[in-house]
Amino acid sequence: METDSFFPVDDPLEVIGIIKESLGDAFSIEELLWVIESVFVLNRIAIQRVILPPDKTGRIFKLRDAVVIQINNKLDRDHAQCVFCHELGHVIFNHVCETAIGYDDFMGLFHAGRIEDLAVAYRDHSNIFDDPQERAAEDLALLLIECIERWEKSLPEIAHDIFGTE
Repeated sequence: METDSFFPVDDPLEVIGIIKESLGDAFSIEELLWVIESVFVLNRIAIQRVILPPDKTGRIFKLRDAVVIQINNKLDRDHAQCVFCHELGHVIFNHVCETAIGYDDFMGLFHAGRIEDLAVAYRDHSNIFDDPQERAAEDLALLLIECIERWEKSLPEIAHDIFGTE
């Protein structure tokens, strides 16, 4: 999997500027994924809601041919969206080491209940501010969420433009 990108390392403001050049000030998660998949030449970014330990909100597996972002299934929609953007920040900043297996093998392990056989690096941190990589991922997540929320708020206006509804 290609990991070089034009994204500056750990500079959330520059990254959001580059993303906004492609998508504007408001965009959907789907549009964001399309840009990230294009930059990293990924076949896919898979998002899974899974059972995780209560103190873990998300984790990432960077596979040979995909990235899997797993989000704790106990989180509400808004919290899950924030966790997704945070984990995506780690992908963008290349904080995650690649594993040797591909997506199909990963899914086989997942369905067999053997996903824990893969090494998962949870950062041992008490908050997002005590680790520079966590801080960078969180700062970018906040900037991404702002754009996604702006897009979501524009949906009634878009519907009006398309359907002429009041």
